[in-house]
Amino acid sequence: MKRMLVLTVCILAAAANAGVWTVTKNADPTSIMLTDGALVKASNLGLNAAAQTIDGISYDIDYSNITGANAASKQWTDPAAKFYTGADAALENLLDTGGEVSIWGQKNMNISFSGLTVGDDYRFQLIMGGAWGGCAANLYGDTTGPSDYKYVYFGDGNTPRLLTYTFTATSDTVIINTNAGNGQATHFNLAYALHDTSVPEPATMILLGLGSLAALKRRK
Repeated sequence: MKRMLVLTVCILAAAANAGVWTVTKNADPTSIMLTDGALVKASNLGLNAAAQTIDGISYDIDYSNITGANAASKQWTDPAAKFYTGADAALENLLDTGGEVSIWGQKNMNISFSGLTVGDDYRFQLIMGGAWGGCAANLYGDTTGPSDYKYVYFGDGNTPRLLTYTFTATSDTVIINTNAGNGQATHFNLAYALHDTSVPEPATMILLGLGSLAALKRRK
């Protein structure tokens, strides 16, 4: 009986730590990216990408945590091939530059993060685009559970996808991997953001602090 109980607890713990991917199709993925929690790191990928702050997220151009496919490989110059055609220069730079992940040579892009807090909940969001309609991509979280894998099919090549991976850290390091497998052609990783959702945003912490001070004054 005790063995069954221990086994059940272990299975539940493993399920709780498994990460989950979701995919959303949106012409402007930045408009639905979430900002709750503490920002760990966000990057604007691509050739001639610039640091940008968009909708509360500050994207850097530090690619030192990326290995494999070149994170600074692509900038769109053909208007017909762009993911973004609006007038916002910051959005154009974010969505129309990217790191190319190609079938040729079975390329992988590995995005690693260290210094995570074990037991905290995290949310990784990746803006991804397909080279054209009909190509696809594979995404892997850092654990081996089936929910940590996501296959993404691009039925059209002009609308980005927002991939969201939520997980509980079981180590202080996590590696997110995307690749293009046989027959899946090319995809582009445009930008990403990682938030620790167990930690309030700085503004929230300030409000909490002010609330605590007010409570102390009332008690006095």
